[in-house]
Amino acid sequence: MPSDGSSFRRSVLQGFLWLGTGTFIGQFISWFSTIFVIRLLEPSDYGLMAMAAVFISLIAMISELGVSAALIQAKELTARQIQQISTWVLITGLIGFAVCYASGPWVAQFYRESDLVSMIRVLGLNMILMTSYAVPQSLFIREMNFKIKTQIELAAQLGATMLTLLLALRGIGVWALIVGQIAMHLIKSIAFNVLCSHKLVPLLDLRGSGRLLHYGLTLTGDRLMNFVYAESDKIIVGKVLGITSLGSYAVAMNLASIPMEKVMPIVSQISFAAYSRIQDDLERIRTNVIGTTRAVAFVSFPVFFGMSAVAPLAVPLILGEQWEPLVVPFQLLSLVLPLKALGTILPSAVFAVGRPAVNLVNMVIASAMMASAFMLGVQGGVIGICAAWLVAYPVVFGITTIRSLRTLGLSFRSYLVEVRFPFLAGAVMLILVEVLGRVIVMSQPVYSLILVIGFGLVCYISLVQIFKKEQYAEIRSLLQL
Repeated sequence: MPSDGSSFRRSVLQGFLWLGTGTFIGQFISWFSTIFVIRLLEPSDYGLMAMAAVFISLIAMISELGVSAALIQAKELTARQIQQISTWVLITGLIGFAVCYASGPWVAQFYRESDLVSMIRVLGLNMILMTSYAVPQSLFIREMNFKIKTQIELAAQLGATMLTLLLALRGIGVWALIVGQIAMHLIKSIAFNVLCSHKLVPLLDLRGSGRLLHYGLTLTGDRLMNFVYAESDKIIVGKVLGITSLGSYAVAMNLASIPMEKVMPIVSQISFAAYSRIQDDLERIRTNVIGTTRAVAFVSFPVFFGMSAVAPLAVPLILGEQWEPLVVPFQLLSLVLPLKALGTILPSAVFAVGRPAVNLVNMVIASAMMASAFMLGVQGGVIGICAAWLVAYPVVFGITTIRSLRTLGLSFRSYLVEVRFPFLAGAVMLILVEVLGRVIVMSQPVYSLILVIGFGLVCYISLVQIFKKEQYAEIRSLLQL
């Protein structure tokens, strides 16, 4: 791992380059496939998958026990500790599969959907597959070898995407999504283990790994609270509103979250690995946190606000007229997603400096507040749930951000300085695009969509060039190796 500043910066930027390029290529194909699959499947298929995914995600989170992050964060790591952790994770993966198999009928009874029994039992295979490559993948991240990691994930994603599309065309419904997901984890499992340089020989003796396990268990507590915060909306919608409403909500959330879900994990992975290597240099971490916040805010506000503005044109055009009821939920969710994107930056730094308990308390706060908001919002249907996000999450974001900034020794005022202009410029762009979209009506909707997107892009760039030209140049330089 490079220790001097220039080599370290080069490693970080190369990591962004590899993960960013791989993600772009994979998603370019995946997005088109996803659109076709959405057209082929029904909202009820996505509702079933969302119900199963909530439970599977919970078991997967517990099975992994946070040890992957512990391996990345550790200052020093021995071959013996790697063997110990690898053995422990494989055992918990097998237990996770057994829990999935046994719990299938209970989950099906909770949602009153008998098809969930077989779905959850088959998806339980992912517990074994994911834990089988958890340690090798973490070692690649620890070593900041994002080239191989990206190649593996790109191959797995493309293989799973093509298989899902093929099976959807053959008319097997929700099982196309299930088989595709299993295929993705199978490819990752084989590739990561074949290419890993460490021999993961089983070792049941856990002596000497107490700190790693303690860190991992604390992180698991944080993730459990994050699960409640992130998945309680789907649980409540599925239970109260039923499978079709859940399917529509899940599609709206998934589509709106695509930019964040594909970009922010890259930022989080590289940031956590990089911060862990310089965890004793808090001033350096602060500088990088502010810089990352500036860049993410600069991009996320115009992207998500722009998505909200063009939704009335884009959703029916891309997905078909049958998905037009998704427009308003999609718009509401897009408005809050810039804050969700920013909310993923600080936890990586807090974890890296060895303060997982701070993130754990943050997730307790977020879980309690968001679950309460969803219980109230569900009375208004899917739109009520989306409105709950828009009203409650900014409050949650403010509280948890202040607590994280204090841990890192940063002021909330300095943080707001980095976020204020992108928010205001994005809001102005949103209003102007909304007005243009209502005024301009062309014979071909695709031409109208292209026009408003181009107009919005010109508006935002013009505002940046007028008021923040230096910031624009700085971010451009950060993207150049």
